[in-house]
Amino acid sequence: MRTEDVQYLQLLERLRNGHCNRDDYELLLTRVVGQPSVGSLRASPWNKAPILVFRNEVRTQLNNKAVIYKAIEMGQRLIVCVAQDTIKGKQIEDPTLIKKLLELSDSKTEHLPGLLPLVPGMPVILTQNIAIELGLINGMNGIFRQLVYEEESVSTEVLSDTFPNNTQYIHRPLYALVEITKSKIECNLTSLQSNLVPIPLMEQTFQINITDVLPKDKRPKSNRKATLSIKRCALPLVPAYCITTHKSQGQTLNNVVIDLKLPKENDDIAAIYVPLPRVKRLADLVILRHFDYQVLLIKPNLPAPIAESTDDLIVNQGDSRVNLDDGIDSEIITLVNHLSNDASSINTPLTSKPSSVTIPTSTQHSTIRAAASSNYMAHATKK
Repeated sequence: MRTEDVQYLQLLERLRNGHCNRDDYELLLTRVVGQPSVGSLRASPWNKAPILVFRNEVRTQLNNKAVIYKAIEMGQRLIVCVAQDTIKGKQIEDPTLIKKLLELSDSKTEHLPGLLPLVPGMPVILTQNIAIELGLINGMNGIFRQLVYEEESVSTEVLSDTFPNNTQYIHRPLYALVEITKSKIECNLTSLQSNLVPIPLMEQTFQINITDVLPKDKRPKSNRKATLSIKRCALPLVPAYCITTHKSQGQTLNNVVIDLKLPKENDDIAAIYVPLPRVKRLADLVILRHFDYQVLLIKPNLPAPIAESTDDLIVNQGDSRVNLDDGIDSEIITLVNHLSNDASSINTPLTSKPSSVTIPTSTQHSTIRAAASSNYMAHATKK
């Protein structure tokens, strides 16, 4: 057990068995935002602490907001990497289908995001195993530093209302340079500082039901699905300002912001128990909002790890956006938005600091990519 706070440890033991009492409840309430013992989410350390949520869709929306605010804070234009999707090796031309695919949650696309917002210095998580022997594995945390991309692939055509109007969309990224302190790379790669690792594009194939984007006269009858196989090429990264409870399992965090208001369909004690032990002391966590005493009394269910809650969400016909659970999820997004930065300046043109996201020359790119590939393969083939 990572917990150093004895009183908190005892609370967690009771919670594990669904035996929490009123004193435990009152103790946790002291960590709810707005209480005297809790400072503002705008202040350190909470302004840098990850937020744990139950749903992937909520995680994505909060991460997008956080990256936008980071870009505004730095006075930089936001860049967004665009995934390349193909069907049987051919580019997709239908704009409605392109939009649908790009807006899918990465939980439905083998964890390769359609639109990846980036700003230097932001936390990211690897979503694929790149080189297990080097520690470059799914779930590894890092700090995004630079993006290398084809200069002619930059577009300002708006692909999503989520991002500011002046966003630059990168259609052909080459690799991202990510600072990963826990990687097992023993030597520095050519031209790169220590711990700076090139993260390459990766490919995955996923299935998608396109019934809602087909003309009515071409839709299958008898409620059958029209399924397409999509091959996606994209950077295996997502922002890490907000992560799902599922993804946080096994991690020890310095500080964390959590939500204990359960989605309706989730009555497993694991949903509550998993986020609470991520920190060593009660003082290292903040609870976003008031929650019911009853959630601490849920009895243990099957001892399976908590799963990400996505499958039960309802998708609108003709729209890939998700109907969130009775306003609970939209409430948390509004709440975080209110407690953090003001969104009023999201579409304000930026004229200050130039972006530190650079485009190395083709020679530099080839050297770095060759060194990285050689290093990855040398370790990956060791017995």
